[in-house]
Formats: sequence, structure tokens, C-alpha cells
Amino acid sequence: MGGKMAPPSTPPETPEPAASERPRLIINGEPFLPEDLGRSLSPSVLLRISVTKEPYVPPEEPPRPMPLPARVDALPVRTLAVILVLLGLGLAALILL
Repeated sequence: MGGKMAPPSTPPETPEPAASERPRLIINGEPFLPEDLGRSLSPSVLLRISVTKEPYVPPEEPPRPMPLPARVDALPVRTLAVILVLLGLGLAALILL
């Protein structure tokens, strides 16, 4: 079995495509090369997309609300019953008059 060994195949080297063949981005219907994107931007836009980062400043802590009282005392049942009876009698008197 004296078969020939094929030389290892190397991928053909692809040269850098010419500028006219390179992919272009279409922005508002106009073709742009990727490296030309930042050239026509205003200085204020370039400043906003710069790679330098400002240090993070955490937001101020909001003021805490006043704590509620620990316990709210409810009216006793007898007082509520008296109020309901008086309201019922007053409503009945208004209807009958």
C-alpha cells in the first residue's frame, strides 16, 4: 500500500478586497464604508460616542417616608353599633317625612 500522501491543503490567501468591492452600509439610501461613519459627525455627537467612560455616580437616596404609627386603635364595636343605629334612624326619618 504505497499510496501517495496528498500535501496538506492550505486555504488560498484572500487579499484585501478593493474599496469598490468592500461591503458598504446603506444609511438613508447612501452607501457608507464602515470606517467613514464617524468622519461626518458633529463634534458633540463624536463626544457622546467616545470610548472614554465617566465614573459612575449613584443616584441620591430618596427621602424615606414618615413611619406609620405602630398600632391604630379601632372604635369599639358598641360605638360602631350606636353610630349605625343613629344613622339608620335618621335615614328612616328623612324617608318618612
